[in-house]
Amino acid sequence: MKHSLRILPRETKTRIYRKPTGPIVVSGDVLLTDENGEQLKHSEKFSLCGCGKSNNLPFCDGNHKKQPPAANQ
Repeated sequence: MKHSLRILPRETKTRIYRKPTGPIVVSGDVLLTDENGEQLKHSEKFSLCGCGKSNNLPFCDGNHKKQPPAANQ
């Protein structure tokens, strides 16, 4: 039995969701800026920090895995 390979079009919709561990995952076409309106470079899929422990804000650097969770989160 021969299988054919279909190439699907790249997803162009923006998707944003929060992982249970805190990071906010963003994928798709999005313009990310700082508080002054300056554009921040990012890949097509990236994670924003949801815990405030990142050394690379606003991006997640995985520090939430290294440190105990903050109270009331």
